[in-house]
Amino acid sequence: MIRAAGYARQSLDVAEGIDRQKPRIRALIDARGWTFTGVYEDNDTSASKARGKGTAWATMLDDLRAGRVDAIVAVDLDRLLRTTRDLNTLIDLGAKVVTVDGEIDLSTADGEFRATMLAGIARFESRRKGERQKRANDHRAKLGKPQHSGRAFGYDLDGTIRPTEADVVREVFHQFTRGDGLHTITAWLAATGVTNTRGKAWTRSGVHDLLLNPRYVAERWILRTQPDGKRVREYVGPGTWEPIITEDAFRAVGAVLTDPARRDKAAAEGNARKYLGAGTYLCAVCDAPLKTAYGVLSAKDGAKTTYRKYECPRFHVSRRADYTDEVVEGAISARLRDPAITSALASEDNAGAVRELRDEANGLRDRIDGFAIDFADGLLNARQVQIATERAETRLHELDMQLAQIGSTNALSGILGAPDPAAAWLALPDPRARAVVLDALCTVRIHRQPRGRRPSDANPDKVAAWAEGFAAGIELVWNE
Repeated sequence: MIRAAGYARQSLDVAEGIDRQKPRIRALIDARGWTFTGVYEDNDTSASKARGKGTAWATMLDDLRAGRVDAIVAVDLDRLLRTTRDLNTLIDLGAKVVTVDGEIDLSTADGEFRATMLAGIARFESRRKGERQKRANDHRAKLGKPQHSGRAFGYDLDGTIRPTEADVVREVFHQFTRGDGLHTITAWLAATGVTNTRGKAWTRSGVHDLLLNPRYVAERWILRTQPDGKRVREYVGPGTWEPIITEDAFRAVGAVLTDPARRDKAAAEGNARKYLGAGTYLCAVCDAPLKTAYGVLSAKDGAKTTYRKYECPRFHVSRRADYTDEVVEGAISARLRDPAITSALASEDNAGAVRELRDEANGLRDRIDGFAIDFADGLLNARQVQIATERAETRLHELDMQLAQIGSTNALSGILGAPDPAAAWLALPDPRARAVVLDALCTVRIHRQPRGRRPSDANPDKVAAWAEGFAAGIELVWNE
């Protein structure tokens, strides 16, 4: 008796869903007198892309290898495969494969030959469709319209804002700028029941891509494939749709996510900061972010006490964490309680500065694109293009950093509006949120401290002298 199972697949643009495929599959199996064992279902899965571990396709192949299934039935060729590699896999496994529409029947030699030809044609059509779609997206981008390769969360395909989703996008950016990690934001989205545009749960990589998506500041970018195969984004120009995120907030987030030192910071602080200084304070010797470590103190009676410290990953400096945080928190609190400083921070005209920086940055991107045209027209040689591009990209990086700085400063807005900004900052329950404000105000560098332990509280003068020496090794460089 032949044991037969169905394979049903659908993607976003499929005309026949899985629920409509299954009855047709079952009818063919019954008509042939085979034993029906079930249906392997791949929902929202493209057959032109790899179907790896965890997919119904992979499970089906495992069952064929183990001899649990003898025949596979699908509605048509496109639902089952689009590459000759997939077809060869089924042939090598000796599977009987039949389609309801009669396109292939691997139970015969003639059917195997026919299937090979049809799979090659399907692969050709799939690639040609992809090339047409890419040309169409490039054309839409040059016209200032959003791409139709898939809608961005927060927008319809025509660029119209979806208010509910747009509020979620703003909240995701807000949580990241206050110091929440990608895993924390992903967990929040899951807890609130927010799904992505395909109705699935958000992943860490999905949140990462959302935070770097230039659609949210109404910018047009195109993905280009370089000669080495690497895909890079190329700026085209401003879009015609309404932005959801401000320019400064977007640049600030992008500066963090694309910072080469982010991995070092992540290693120092974990995925999210547990303490104020972990990943925030810098070693005064090598500028590496300090990490949290632990030490042990032994008393005269043999008792041991564990304490927390901030330590350079290259072991240049090591400081007691509680004392260090006390010094830094005192300095930040004094700064936030200074009316002149808080007034100056709150009254900065960031909107005008952002507009000027954005306009200059967009002009530089246009100039960089123009260098290639000038080279093609013979107005510039290769060396001139290289020099001009390097200078423009250097200035563009400076502008992006200035926009990022403004975005970080804006993180202070909620604190500065409180009756007592210092108390509001100290009352923040999450060290990550306090660290964001700290980053916006200053850079903390930790120097090596003199040898010697903190003296006994029985001698206040010695304690005061020790504290003064300890604090002298903590340098706060205030942002202008």
